Amino acid sequence: MRLVILIFLITMCWSIPRSSLAQPSIEMGLSNQGFADATVTIPVNPSGSSYIGSALLPFRLSDDAVIRTADTISAGILAIGDDYTLISILYPDGVSSLKLRIQNAIEIVSAGSQNRVRFSFDFSHAGFQLHSSLLNQGSETVDEFELKIHLPDSIEEDDIAFAPRVGWATTLPLVTLPSSASNGREVYVAFSNPLKDSRWLAQVVLGALAGLVTILVGGKLFSPRNLKAHTLLSIAALASFGTGLVIYFLNTLIEPLNFLAWVVGVAGTWPILAVVCSYVAIRKFTDAEVVGLVQILGEHGTSPALFVSIEVTDTNRPNWRLVETVDDSGEYRIFVCCGKQDRELQLSVNNHDFDAVSSDRLNVKAGDRRQMPPLILSRKSVDTAEPLSG
Repeated sequence: MRLVILIFLITMCWSIPRSSLAQPSIEMGLSNQGFADATVTIPVNPSGSSYIGSALLPFRLSDDAVIRTADTISAGILAIGDDYTLISILYPDGVSSLKLRIQNAIEIVSAGSQNRVRFSFDFSHAGFQLHSSLLNQGSETVDEFELKIHLPDSIEEDDIAFAPRVGWATTLPLVTLPSSASNGREVYVAFSNPLKDSRWLAQVVLGALAGLVTILVGGKLFSPRNLKAHTLLSIAALASFGTGLVIYFLNTLIEPLNFLAWVVGVAGTWPILAVVCSYVAIRKFTDAEVVGLVQILGEHGTSPALFVSIEVTDTNRPNWRLVETVDDSGEYRIFVCCGKQDRELQLSVNNHDFDAVSSDRLNVKAGDRRQMPPLILSRKSVDTAEPLSG
C-alpha cells in the first residue's frame, strides 16, 4: 500500500518535459573489490516545481550497495526485486541534474562465472509487472537509460559478447548502448574476468615469499634467539611485507574467502613471526646475554649434559629467578633484561642425579655478552652398606 501511495505521489509531482532533456544514463565499471560501481545520471528541468522522483534501475542492487548523492539530494531504495531496483529521489528546486553514485552496485561473482564477467540489465521490467500499470498511467518514473560500460583496458573487442548484437557503439574501453536499442528487452555485456589472474599472481608471490622466509629461518624457526640481529630484522620485515600483501589481496581479489582458505596455512604465522623476531632482535640490545656449556664428568672425560636446567638468580633481587634448559649440545643461551641497571647474576644446576654446582657471581649490563666457563657436573656417589653378620 505504501508503494502504491508513493508511486501516486511521484506521478503527481514529477511533471518534467522529458523530451526536452538529455538522455538519462547508467555508467558502470569494475571496482577492485569484486564489485561493479554505477553512476546514474538523470537530467531534470531546473525551472520546474518537482521535488520528488523515482528511477527504475534494470538490475538488482547488491546487499553491499551504497548510494551517494550531493548534500541537497536524498535517495533511497523503495522496492527491489530479482532484476530491478526502484529508487526514490528527493531534491530541491533549481537542480538541473540528479547524479547517484552507487558503490558496490553489482557483485561480480553473482553476475558471471569465475572466468567471465557478465553485466545483465532487464529493460523489459518483467519482475516489476505488479506495479507496471501504475507507472504507465502518466508516471514520469525514469525507466529508460543509455548504457555506458567502462571495460578494463586489457579487454580486446573480440573478447566482448553483446546482447542485442547490434546497436552498440564500441570505443574501447567504453561501450555504449542508447535507450532506443535497449527498450523493452534484456541486455548484457560479457567479457573475460580481468581479475582472475590476480589470484594466481598472489599465490606465486606469497609462495615465493614463504620459501624465502623458510630459507632464512632454516632449522631454527623455533629458536630465533640463535640468529643474528640483522637476520631477525630481515625475517620480521619479510613477514610484515607478506602480511601486508595478504591484506591487499584480500581487499582486491574477487573471491577473497577462497584466497584466504588457501593462504592461511602459509601466512597465518607471519604476523606472529614478525613480532617474535622483532622482539628477540631488540632484546639483543636491551638485555645481557650469557652463554656457556654444561658438561658431565665421566670416566673418559667430559660429555655434553642433556635434559638439565639452569637456574639464574640475582643477588640484588631475592624473589627473581629464571630457568633455562640446555640444548642437545649442552649449550645454554640466556637473556636477562637489564634496562638501565646492572645485574649481579649467579648460575646454578640442581639435579637429583648430580651434585649441585654454581658459577661465580657475574656483573652484567644491557648489551653485554658473556661467555661463562663450563659448569662441570659430577654424579652423586652411592653409599653401599656392609651386610649385617648373623
